[in-house]
Amino acid sequence: MNLLGSIIPQLKKEEIRHFKLFASRSHAQQNRKDLYLFDHIKKYGADYNENEIAAELYGKNGKNPFYRLKNRLMDEINRSLWLQHFQEDEFSNDLYLFSVAKLHFRYQRFDVALHYLKRAAREAVNHENFEILDLIYGLFIQLSHAQPSVNPETYIQLRKENRQKLEALNAIDDLLAAITYRIKVSSNHNIKDQRILGLLQATVDEYASDPLLLKSPKVRIKIYDAVSKLLLQRDQFDALEAYLMETYQRFSEEKLFTKQTHAIKLQMLTYLVNTLYHNGKYTASLEWAKRLKTAMEAFDSMLHDAYLFFYYNALALNYSIVDEKKAMELMIKLKQDAALSKKSFNLIFIYINMAGLYYNRNEFKKALRSLIDLSLLDDYANADQGLRLKVAIFELIIRYQMEEDETFTQRFLQVEKDYYYVISTAPHTLDRAFLQVLKQLHHSKFEVDTKAAIAVELHRFQALVAGMKPESNQIFDYGRFVNQQARRLGIQPWKAAA
Repeated sequence: MNLLGSIIPQLKKEEIRHFKLFASRSHAQQNRKDLYLFDHIKKYGADYNENEIAAELYGKNGKNPFYRLKNRLMDEINRSLWLQHFQEDEFSNDLYLFSVAKLHFRYQRFDVALHYLKRAAREAVNHENFEILDLIYGLFIQLSHAQPSVNPETYIQLRKENRQKLEALNAIDDLLAAITYRIKVSSNHNIKDQRILGLLQATVDEYASDPLLLKSPKVRIKIYDAVSKLLLQRDQFDALEAYLMETYQRFSEEKLFTKQTHAIKLQMLTYLVNTLYHNGKYTASLEWAKRLKTAMEAFDSMLHDAYLFFYYNALALNYSIVDEKKAMELMIKLKQDAALSKKSFNLIFIYINMAGLYYNRNEFKKALRSLIDLSLLDDYANADQGLRLKVAIFELIIRYQMEEDETFTQRFLQVEKDYYYVISTAPHTLDRAFLQVLKQLHHSKFEVDTKAAIAVELHRFQALVAGMKPESNQIFDYGRFVNQQARRLGIQPWKAAA
């Protein structure tokens, strides 16, 4: 991996200036190879020709010294960045104070070590940096051998209590990481792993009832994160809405939302907006989206860009229900936004939503054009197969509506071939059943006396939908389409047996 090519082009002006000063602290002579290489990579970016610059600096056989130069430059850049930024990060600052104490302890300057160790402890306690506190309390215990004023029993007890908090955080973190990973690697984003969910529920129940742990804001935030994901994975959206409302109010009243926890506040607001939308409370969802936008601008908009897509996503989802004209205006605006368009995921979202909005207005050619533009994106070929299957099915629906019978037949066979293994999996039961409905509807154009066969297929699909929970990753409402076709053909809707 070309680390220098990844880091140097992204350095800010002040970081470059700081590095040049830092690098010149002991070697200020002209024609330095490390600074020459730095400037070369800054000019040409990650695609610089390594062989050419190596030959220029060391000759044709100078690869080994060139690699040593690269490693030395990488180390210098990292040291410069750390010195410039360590005080901006609580963890790094606390670790710095501990490292200073450890340094003086090693050289037996015990009074100085004790001074910095106390400072490190105060800061780490305030920041709830339990990992560093474990190291700090351990050094206090070691220091007690040389400093009679340090009572080891005090720090043994403190370390025991701290490890209890650390154990709670680690247990919840491990399970949340496992759930998040399985969701990411699965094409079905509603994956349910009852074993892991059960472990997470047991972990939350265990630590949420501990009064000592509940005094810790960090542990409480982790418990909130765990409970939210549990309710989300179990599709308990009414309970999730109530829990988020209560937790947001409580955290606000207790002033747990600070600059350091601002990302949690924005995450919670995003969850609230999306949950309200899922529960059909579109006006409330838009009201909370306004709060999200206001919160994004806090602390000099430090996380504004990170949550901008989520904000626009919330507007698009709600406007597509309550005001399609506004939704379309928003999509056009986003498509023209160069910053948002840099990320392929954002463009995928934009094109899919534009296709849906055009479809709802019966502008089928424009809807199809949006899907074709989507397929031409560089990164679309690497997108999740489940998503691409749903987009392909959406294209088939549009071609069916446009009565492009020959093209529909060709594309249908291609979809069956390209997504054979995906279609056959359990998470795509609904997609598989819907394809059979489309196939039957298409055949009905060329066959006689097929109304009964179509009715059987439509009723089978309607019964399947009735027994399933709505998919959160659905890009087209299959059920609505099937119901429309049933009405068009004069087929009575399916009814569950009494």
